[in-house]
Amino acid sequence: MDTDFLSCKKVHFIGIGGIGVSAVARLFLTQGAEVSGSDTADFPDRPEMEQSGMKIAIGHRAENIPPDVQAIVYSGAVPETNPEFVAAKGRGVPVLEYFEALGAIMHGRYGIAVSGTNGKTSTTALLGKILERAGLDPLVIVGGKVPGWNKNLRLPVNGLPSISQTPQGETSKEIQMSDGVFLVEGDEYRRHMLQLSPQVISLTNIEADHLDYYKDLAEIKETFLKYIKKIPEKGTLTYNNDDGNVRDIVEEAQKTNTCRKISYAIDTDADLRASNLMYGEETRMFRVSWQKEDIGIFSFPFPGRFNVYNALAAIAPALALGVPIDAIRAATAEFTGTWRRFERIGKVHGKVVISDYAHHPTAVSGTIRATAELYPGKKILAVFQPHQKDRTRKMLHEFADSFHGADTVILSEIYDVAGRDEKSAPISSQNLLDEMKKDPKNPPTGFAHNIDQTEQRIRDIMDSFDIILIMGAGDIHKLAEKLVGK
Repeated sequence: MDTDFLSCKKVHFIGIGGIGVSAVARLFLTQGAEVSGSDTADFPDRPEMEQSGMKIAIGHRAENIPPDVQAIVYSGAVPETNPEFVAAKGRGVPVLEYFEALGAIMHGRYGIAVSGTNGKTSTTALLGKILERAGLDPLVIVGGKVPGWNKNLRLPVNGLPSISQTPQGETSKEIQMSDGVFLVEGDEYRRHMLQLSPQVISLTNIEADHLDYYKDLAEIKETFLKYIKKIPEKGTLTYNNDDGNVRDIVEEAQKTNTCRKISYAIDTDADLRASNLMYGEETRMFRVSWQKEDIGIFSFPFPGRFNVYNALAAIAPALALGVPIDAIRAATAEFTGTWRRFERIGKVHGKVVISDYAHHPTAVSGTIRATAELYPGKKILAVFQPHQKDRTRKMLHEFADSFHGADTVILSEIYDVAGRDEKSAPISSQNLLDEMKKDPKNPPTGFAHNIDQTEQRIRDIMDSFDIILIMGAGDIHKLAEKLVGK
């Protein structure tokens, strides 16, 4: 857009209940805009959002769009046949997909993006807390609800600084942190992160995923390479040096991109390195070295080796930006996590119930291992709802190998994802069960046709377990909350 996107005073959101779109809606409301929106079905945050002043419709209809709307933001799950999308296009109103909106908001601001297959939300939230602790007062939009923030939005205490527009024909002005720090997740699905132009990128890892869109891992790596090449000369890339796919694209980027590059790792040599991984009381502890200098012990109140990587992915850009080490250490130790990221929901009949967003084989495996590490000797009932049929079909073998460490597994039926073409992927969680049975080392596993049957299966056997670990990116989290009476 030719002007500051946030200056729009009447904005409509299609898919306003989504975890990302809702944050942008909240942001516009704080800027004095009239906010309206719609979604296909009711959602838990609707009452709170309506009470704050938003006008929300359930069901998509052309008449939901205000006559004098200035811009429309839509979820990536919204098809182009959506009646509101069609009506907006017909009117000539600016229509921005969610990541296009983030890119427009980032324009003229000091952008920081966290990207990678796994760990984006936890890393973004932790980095936001570190920057907050250091007094940098960032604007943060994150794909999860964070305690102490406006759910998935962190608004600067002093309000958003005005951004200066560079007149056409003049050299683009150099963006400084004083222009306002804007921290977001840069998602790789459908190349969404290419809509962003950050000064700093923190790259967590790269694996095969979203194979309903990408042809293969090579195409995914090509897209990430294009993305990090967008970093300006005075910008910074922080990256996981233990991840071979990440190393490949960083080595390729070195040939043409001269931005500052900072590596972090556990196993390999790096600018930032964690060693001596240990446990305190329900806390991960590790020693950190920065540019060969020992900077002491850090603690992070979440289990699992993957969470140490998440911590490093947040610590590295903070150090690159000159944040004091003591502020980083304190924020890391105090971090309370985000919604559905190893979230301890409560207890049912004395059993600890944990909800986690894990929906990729690596994340499932890492979450089970982390649970076993945190609760040694305890019996774990793992409950998993696969997310998207295409992902399940194409990664069936990887999923089948990801449950080692659990004592018993319950597979709920696959969650169908709105806006995805699932017709070409005929598959059920029953197929995953059959695949798991081929390996006698896999834990005993059962199948449930729906959430209600999954709940009944849990209640029938939970007395034999200490931990109930519920995983998935669909609606399985509602079951975790129901079990503990929330």
